[in-house]
Order: sequence, then structure tokens, then C-alpha cells
Amino acid sequence: MPVITESALGPQSISATEMDVMLRLASGEARAYIHDASGSQVDFPENLINVLATVVKAMHQDDELLLLSKHRVMTTQEAADFVGVSRQFIVRLMDSGVIPCDRTGKHRRVRLSDVVAYQQVRAATRKAAMDAMTDMMVEEGVYDHFYDPKEND
Repeated sequence: MPVITESALGPQSISATEMDVMLRLASGEARAYIHDASGSQVDFPENLINVLATVVKAMHQDDELLLLSKHRVMTTQEAADFVGVSRQFIVRLMDSGVIPCDRTGKHRRVRLSDVVAYQQVRAATRKAAMDAMTDMMVEEGVYDHFYDPKEND
């Protein structure tokens, strides 16, 4: 997980009783309401319930979530930690224009949205390359030569 100082939510953040109520809300078994200043009851917006359901399910699975704004500006080290590469690799990507950045003096800053866009392109490129290699190996019959433990019993 990236090392970025923001608020994090984990399973220890709420009690077991609160978790039960939240899971029922996430599954649609319960409804949430908002009471405005006049005391009127209004349904909790559906799109916020969907976000809340994602958060609650992740917390229930002992996962930790990090909520970041897409407009967040990161240092090169934060971007490198987020992507899982070295800081120098990120700097090279920025200097070559692959990831846009702003400079303030000698320091580079990058938007989270640009880092995520790079990750998506990188993942798509990697998947296409793996698919092409797999297709080539299937055509050449390489899969037929893999070790099968059942054959050696």
C-alpha cells in the first residue's frame, strides 16, 4: 500500500455492532436516513450508499482504504511509492513527458490523477503483451510440454 499521509480507515475504526449495522446497510437490508435542521427525514443518497458499501465491505475483510482526491499533488517519492517503483524511475518518466508534472524550483510535483492514468496505461500495455505471448505460445504448442504431475505418478 502506498505510504501517503492521509486519513485511513481500517477494521479497527468501528465496533462489531457498528460493523453489523453497516453490513446490513451495504447489503440493502437496512436504510439510512438524514435528518435536516427542521427534523425532516430524507433518504441517504443512493450513490453515497454505494460508496459506503464499498468501504464497509473492505473494512469487513480487514482491508484498509485510503481516500484521496484526484486533485491531490504528490512529491516524486509519494508517486513512486504509489506506483511501486523507484523515485528515479518516476523522475525519468516525468522528464520524458510520460507523466506530466509541475516544477517549483528544483522540485517536481505530480497530480494523483496523472499517476493513476499512467498506471492504467501501463496495466493495459502489460496485459496486451501477456495476451500476445500467450497466443503465440498456444499456437506453437508450448503449453503441451509443461510438466503434469499426474503423468509421473
